[in-house]
Amino acid sequence: VCKQLNDVSRTRAVWTSQYQSYLAEKEFRLAAEEPIDHYSAAELESWVSQRRSADQEWGITKHLVRERATSLNDDWYALSLVPGGRWLLATLRDGSVLCYDLEDPEMRSIVLTPPRDQNNELIYSVTVDIDRSSPTLRFFMVTYLMDYLRKSYVF
Repeated sequence: VCKQLNDVSRTRAVWTSQYQSYLAEKEFRLAAEEPIDHYSAAELESWVSQRRSADQEWGITKHLVRERATSLNDDWYALSLVPGGRWLLATLRDGSVLCYDLEDPEMRSIVLTPPRDQNNELIYSVTVDIDRSSPTLRFFMVTYLMDYLRKSYVF
């Protein structure tokens, strides 16, 4: 009986249902990074379990549950944490935007936008808007300029 129950509890159907239940409970819908068809049963179990565990910890304590100290090697100017906490965006003085996966132990960066300003005279920042209608994690990113000398925004 225990082996049968264990086998059933590890099926993809069970964890797909748990994933859908988790999303339905949340006011802010934190969808998976890829379509759930791309996840195995074990990956869905991990995804749901991690988030439920984090929710439980946040409900118990008001203290920071997880902290990660790191040093970004790039000459960044502004940082933006994408809601959900996995992706960190960094704008550089040349106008490029890098993305860091905070779950990657090496925290390698991916270039999202190429450099724009070779003189580094303008300061770039970034704003993120989550697409809540998407079944996967999808966001829109807007970079904007701030003239550092005049301290005015340029759109």
